[in-house]
Amino acid sequence: GMVAPLPALRLPSLAIFRHGLYTQFIVSRWFATLAIQMQLTAMGWQVYDAARAAGQTIPQASFVLGMVGLSQFLPLLVLSLFGGQAADRYNRKFILMACLAGKAVIAGGLALVSISGALPIIPTVLVAAAFSGAINAFLPAAASAFMPMLLPRGELPQGIAWSSLAFQAGTIVGPAIGGLLYALGPGAAYGATFLLLAGGVALMMRINAPPQQPVQDARTV
Repeated sequence: GMVAPLPALRLPSLAIFRHGLYTQFIVSRWFATLAIQMQLTAMGWQVYDAARAAGQTIPQASFVLGMVGLSQFLPLLVLSLFGGQAADRYNRKFILMACLAGKAVIAGGLALVSISGALPIIPTVLVAAAFSGAINAFLPAAASAFMPMLLPRGELPQGIAWSSLAFQAGTIVGPAIGGLLYALGPGAAYGATFLLLAGGVALMMRINAPPQQPVQDARTV
């Protein structure tokens, strides 16, 4: 027989938040998006400031700032093939928790280094950016595959709309909050990032998702 078409997408309705698991997922995802943007902003400023403090010109400091983006992008590029496969093969909730916990560890590490001055900041941030990029290869695929497990099929378009809205809002608000906190000190920005990510992990841990159907044609590279 014919497959019933999905309902047309209307303006997002608040009714979807009666699904408790989905609501926890969205809040967790929003915390994570906010935190990641805050951390990126702080990393950029910190590297730029450190380069300028070391006597580099504005173009030289800007180049070092660009290296933060490159350090994050290269592992993401290399590992993104595996991110989708991991989401098909392994427990998505566990992948999401591991990704958020990994990012929390990075934020905590950056906060400690910033406050203590124990390590040279530019190499530390570049290494942190590389690890962060590696985690980014696994996070979106697992999140995209996990969300449909938390909603009835008919409400999936609504769920996707709200998820997208949460992501966009976090992407816009995150850098602004990150910049304001960075003005208090890098440790403040990284500390807040750590708390948000820890909250995201706690929320994710409480989601008892229905069992995941194994994907039959999960390919290996």
